[in-house]
Amino acid sequence: MCSISGFGQTGRNADRPGYAHLAHSMAGWLSMQFLHRDPPETPRGPGIAIADTTTGLTAFGAVGAALYRKAITGEGDHLDIALFDSLYGSNDSSLQAYLTSGEIDVWYHPVHRAKDGYVTALAGPDHASWRRTCLAMGQPELAEDPRFCDQRSLTAHLNDAAEIMQNWLVSVTCEEAERALTENHVPCGIVYTIDQAARQPQVADRGLTVQVEDPILGPHDQINSAFKYENAESGVRGPAPMLGEHNAEVLRNELGYDEGRIAELSSQAVLKQDRI
Repeated sequence: MCSISGFGQTGRNADRPGYAHLAHSMAGWLSMQFLHRDPPETPRGPGIAIADTTTGLTAFGAVGAALYRKAITGEGDHLDIALFDSLYGSNDSSLQAYLTSGEIDVWYHPVHRAKDGYVTALAGPDHASWRRTCLAMGQPELAEDPRFCDQRSLTAHLNDAAEIMQNWLVSVTCEEAERALTENHVPCGIVYTIDQAARQPQVADRGLTVQVEDPILGPHDQINSAFKYENAESGVRGPAPMLGEHNAEVLRNELGYDEGRIAELSSQAVLKQDRI
């Protein structure tokens, strides 16, 4: 059995109600995003239940490991998975840096303005990547500039290199920047708006949406499973069930109840089922 809760089954917070936004606050995630900036910003929610989704994947991995152990030893288990624990364990950069050195060191992935939006890309940090960036910008001679001619010089003048790249990015569109950088094998990505992110070609290539016939909403696209297997299938098989939709099926097929017993439970209002 896998129990998922806000703070787990033990500890001083075990009886407290918990939601994703509490884990975001208490695990340091919000402060990392806002309070540790220079200057600090007023914390605000991230717009996605990061703790919920991270905890779901944590539980998935834990259940898989427990089933493997059961197959070997025959012994079952009770898994205690918490939103707070899962998000705390995911912060392997700033929290671990503090635990190791006692110093607060928060690093943010760079996001740069382009002519018509924003792009995420790095100037360097290794010299080979900087050389490819120079080619993408049409300025290959910069790779031989004394400030950037080798790894030591580039590291010492990385802010100057980043400024040069930023000046180039504001002169081109996001699409032009992505094409030039990608063609030269420089990691980059456009900061997509929600509508752009939902319909980008990679989503279709990976089968990340699937059309579902919902009894209330009708046909609509649904986010599909991110799990990909070579010899098995994983994905959305239908709409989310109505409340109690599968009561009879589970009781009949999994627990061996006969129709009379199921009908008796329904008549006594023990079983509840929503109707469309």
